[in-house]
Amino acid sequence: MFEFTYFAGVGSALQAMLTPDISSYTFPHFRYVHFFISHGGIVVANLFFVIVERYLPSFQSLWRAYIYLNLYTFFIFFLNLLLEGNYMYISQKPFNPSLIDYLGPWPWYIIPLEVITLLTFFILYLPFWLHRRFK
Repeated sequence: MFEFTYFAGVGSALQAMLTPDISSYTFPHFRYVHFFISHGGIVVANLFFVIVERYLPSFQSLWRAYIYLNLYTFFIFFLNLLLEGNYMYISQKPFNPSLIDYLGPWPWYIIPLEVITLLTFFILYLPFWLHRRFK
């Protein structure tokens, strides 16, 4: 579970905090504060596992997390159809400006998102690769 929360959780939480979709709420509104605490908590929890518990992702765990995320996204796509939702922004683009705006119309923006996700996973793995390489 750590490998999924590290790669998918940290990668998406950082992206969410860089381009938050909460324009109708500003500081100090509860939803604004809750958004940053919950997303920041994902990052902090994974840093705890790395620093304190000594969990270290492997190169294979990067690929497992990528596969798990795609399976999860497949499930969420059908959940969105059932609930008329837009979880993970795979049914339509978010209303607020974001990176997705530069990636083309729906559903074509999902392909570059796959590439960006993989690049994000590689960036998140880079410190561990460097640590192993120079240890």
